[in-house]
Amino acid sequence: MALIYMLNRILDLKNKFIITIKSYGIKHTLLKSINFLLKHNINNKLKKVEAQNISLISCLSFSKNRARVKAEKLIEGIFYKNFSIRDNYFIKLGTDIEFQDQQVVLLAHWDPQSIVDPYVVYMAQELKKINKKIILCSANKDLILPKNICLFDAIIIRTCNGYDFTSWKAAFEAFPSLYKANEITFCNDSVFGPIGSYTLIYHEMKKIKCDFWGLTINKDFIPHLQSFYLVFRTKTIQHNAFKQFINSIALDCNRANAINYELRLSLWLELNGLIPGCFRPYALTYKLSGNLTITNWDTLLQHGIPIIKRELFKSGNKISMGSWEKLVNKFGYKSELITNYFYRLGIDISTVLCIGHKSKKFPPSVLVKEINFNFLNIKKGVNKEHKNIANKFKIAVFIHCYYLDGLQNIFDKLFYLSKYADIFISTDTNNKKNYIKDIANSCNLDVNIEILPNRGYDIAAFICGFKEKIFNYDIVLKIHNKKSPNLTDREFVEKWRSTLFNSLLGTEEHINLIITLLYQYKKLGMLLPPTLPSFSVESGINIFYMQKFLKRMGIKIPLNEAIDFSVGSMFWARTDALKPLFDLNIKYDKFEETNSLHRDGRLAHVIERLFVFSCCKAGFHWGRIAPAPYGVLCAADVQNV
Repeated sequence: MALIYMLNRILDLKNKFIITIKSYGIKHTLLKSINFLLKHNINNKLKKVEAQNISLISCLSFSKNRARVKAEKLIEGIFYKNFSIRDNYFIKLGTDIEFQDQQVVLLAHWDPQSIVDPYVVYMAQELKKINKKIILCSANKDLILPKNICLFDAIIIRTCNGYDFTSWKAAFEAFPSLYKANEITFCNDSVFGPIGSYTLIYHEMKKIKCDFWGLTINKDFIPHLQSFYLVFRTKTIQHNAFKQFINSIALDCNRANAINYELRLSLWLELNGLIPGCFRPYALTYKLSGNLTITNWDTLLQHGIPIIKRELFKSGNKISMGSWEKLVNKFGYKSELITNYFYRLGIDISTVLCIGHKSKKFPPSVLVKEINFNFLNIKKGVNKEHKNIANKFKIAVFIHCYYLDGLQNIFDKLFYLSKYADIFISTDTNNKKNYIKDIANSCNLDVNIEILPNRGYDIAAFICGFKEKIFNYDIVLKIHNKKSPNLTDREFVEKWRSTLFNSLLGTEEHINLIITLLYQYKKLGMLLPPTLPSFSVESGINIFYMQKFLKRMGIKIPLNEAIDFSVGSMFWARTDALKPLFDLNIKYDKFEETNSLHRDGRLAHVIERLFVFSCCKAGFHWGRIAPAPYGVLCAADVQNV
């Protein structure tokens, strides 16, 4: 067995090398290999740096006098102006509270739906554990207060424009006693955390003789402590330079102003005799530039910096997040706090499954056909009158049940849909058929069960076994009783299965939303569940077999094309969107015997990657649907659909 595994591994590596050579050429392949080795070497060299006091001014020049002159020139007088935020905020909670001699956290907040998200609540809970007083400084005028409001000692709402610096300024004007606090922490909700604990940070920094400190340094443009987490001690809080900085924050602070404050604040305080400190000053020790919270986020996490920047997950970011879920779970942070935030806002953080070149047209790229929905507006439109939309379609559900585990759960979720849809089930033995029939009867479901050969997993049953039935309907739901015995992490499999079923079935309201989307957007051909954020696969040998079928569909793509598909092969689709694939007339006997240990390069694995291409070839767009109760995920513009 070990020898067979080794030979298969060698074959995989050989195929990857051939693909890279054919896709990019020899020169590019060599450069890619060298870049990988260099990056791997840099990551290995990035060892943990101990907390220490630092000098940012000394980064500007070897000459102390010249460095100071440069620092003064860089300040550009931005801290000499005075602005008041009076009449542009109101105190929602804690009007009479005093913060003298307290350790206080000013948590800057803004949310598109005016709520305090669970990940922000968790952040507050962890800060409470280390005895901090917390002021939520929100930029939401109509803030919906959280149920556990007791976590916050005060809540202040600002009503003017601005970024986190404006929110922090509002707190000082609302609560002048902050200038008498023992310690002030500036932080914001642009990060997820703590992934681990805040305790280690404050414990280590307590030993460092400094007047203010941050977690990291960035040397881009101007050496500075990054403002997503800054801590000021008594000497700094009571210093005129700090008060001058607070006064200088503009009322209409725009992004450019906010960046200026961040870049120059540390230098300004140091110029006025205050000593900076840093928890992990990599940029000084290794003479590195760039934002390490982006480029080396995982290394920083393992070295005790307990945050992940929110921007890392957003579409278009070039940094590969890899298996981030496992890493954050290892530190005791629930990855659902991250995924559910993006699900709620309709932001698709699914990775492109087969990473490669992204074209700007179709063909070859299916990614340009992914569409974006305004979920909030759509959900408002799913009211009682839309419940009759299902009657405007002929709907069918096709389920492959090789495994019988969890069948009851699937049938329970199908109960509402069964009022409008015909249900077809495939399995491979009479015993299984009888068992399925008994479960269906207990759930009051009328189902049609067919025994089909155990070939090609769920794919062959769908495109061969049910081919004649599928095109009697307008829209279909394709699902199967997923088990993935080839994966050893059963907790991961269960999470994946739950995501699939809650996305495609979920609640009655959720199913209404799906059907309404298909009714409203005539060019929406497929809805896929989100890909778990840590999921990615290699195109590998599959790309060669795909080329054969794509060519027959009239599609030509380069070997290095980025490919996306419904991993798990479950989706909602218009039958018209499936026609180009079904027109290939693939026969049952072309599929291999089902074998859970050998999947790559098998026909079912190849066909799984072609459904979205078929949708696009038929002239439709495709989108993603988040698990109930969140709804639709976003990725592009739907105005012309």
